[in-house]
Amino acid sequence: MTVLRSIKFALLLAALAVAGTAGESGELRSNHIRSKVQVNNVDVGTTTSHAQPKSLMDAAEEFIDFEVDLLRRRLQTVDETTRCNTWCKLKQSLGLTIIGLLLICISPCLMWKNEGRHVKELRRIDFCKNKAVVIDNSDVPTDEHTGDLVHFVGKVSVDDDVLDLKSGALNISSPLTKALVIKRTCSIYQKFEQSAQQTKNDMIGAGQTTTTTFSIKEDWTPMGPKGPLEHFPNDPNSRGIWDELVTESGPSDTASSPAAMKLPPNLPPQMAALFQQVDLNQSPHCMSVSKSAHVGGFGLSRDIIMTEKAVFQSNWMQVPAELVPDHIESLPELRKDRYGNLVSLLLRCIYFIQMNSRFKNI
Repeated sequence: MTVLRSIKFALLLAALAVAGTAGESGELRSNHIRSKVQVNNVDVGTTTSHAQPKSLMDAAEEFIDFEVDLLRRRLQTVDETTRCNTWCKLKQSLGLTIIGLLLICISPCLMWKNEGRHVKELRRIDFCKNKAVVIDNSDVPTDEHTGDLVHFVGKVSVDDDVLDLKSGALNISSPLTKALVIKRTCSIYQKFEQSAQQTKNDMIGAGQTTTTTFSIKEDWTPMGPKGPLEHFPNDPNSRGIWDELVTESGPSDTASSPAAMKLPPNLPPQMAALFQQVDLNQSPHCMSVSKSAHVGGFGLSRDIIMTEKAVFQSNWMQVPAELVPDHIESLPELRKDRYGNLVSLLLRCIYFIQMNSRFKNI
């Protein structure tokens, strides 16, 4: 990574030097500025030429400052060393032995419970096979099957109903037709700690020395701004315009979001958000479900569409770019990119739509 950054700096400096040979006087100017940043005993140097116009020089210096700061953050590490002698290892082994004996004792109960659940599922499947009524034409349901378990295949339709998001500055410019679900997902660029461990065994005895190296990783996350980093207090996370985005999105549909579950370390932010199930009803996210969804003569409630995600929310596509607002007056930092997303330096909002799909119910 350091070699790639050095190559990028060299190419930038070469471009500046070539442009500097075409000054008004035709003379070569060789005045240079040298700046260094020291990170963990590593010197990062940058060189720029004075021969450029002021605007070009400002852009070049801005770019180099950004690259140097990014390189500094990525090279910054913190080491923690823990020592476990022979007696410590013996206590750990004793604890693992006790846990293993307990697992042996309770494993028959767990196996019995698991087999019981399997038997219950088989009984449910058998009940569905024997009791379900197959409906060939789902467009014309009859009263004779009221209260029965039915099975039919059809296409989800919303007729001519239109759908848009919650009213506000972040809403799409006009409602969409034939849309089953529309959602807006907002992500913020944040810093995360990642760790790597190295264990060294003693030459004599059973002791171990474990060195944990903490470093900074940056990525997009839909979980909102994070708190301060435990091992990097001097590199706080920025909230950007997240709070203003929440205000412009309006109140949330739910009173409170579910408590975040404890996740293993070094998990990518997007995977962590998947495990923690980001609540799209919490601002600045948003989700709208059509109230006219049906399969033939059978209506589909919001609960069914939200719980059966594998059936109704498997084929997402982006909302057409022309329906996304070009800019928001109250949030001038947000601008629409060529893909139809609202983006800023640390934030991005992406709009998705779920159209009609195949449906199977048992």
